[in-house]
Amino acid sequence: MACGKQWWNVAGSSLSTLGAGIVTVGSGATAQWYVTAGGVIATLGGLAWTISAIMDLADCYEANGKHAEAIELRERGQRLQQEYDELSALLPTG
Repeated sequence: MACGKQWWNVAGSSLSTLGAGIVTVGSGATAQWYVTAGGVIATLGGLAWTISAIMDLADCYEANGKHAEAIELRERGQRLQQEYDELSALLPTG
C-alpha cells in the first residue's frame, strides 16, 4: 500500500493524542496541578507528532498523484497547528 507507513504514523499519533487528552480531562480539578500540566504537555506532544505525520502523508500522497487528498491533509494539518498554538498559549511561560 503506497503511503502505508505514513498512514500508520498518523493513526498512531492521533490515538496517542486522544489518550493524552482523555487523561488530562479525566484528571480534572481533583488532580494536582502537575498531573494536569503533564497531560496538557503530553497532548501538545501528540499534536506535534500528528501534525508532522499528516504533513508526511500529504507529501507522500502528492508524490503519488493524489493531489486533492494532499491538499485536504495539509488543510487539516494547518487547523491542528492552530489548535496547538491555542493550547500552548494556555501554559505558563516561566
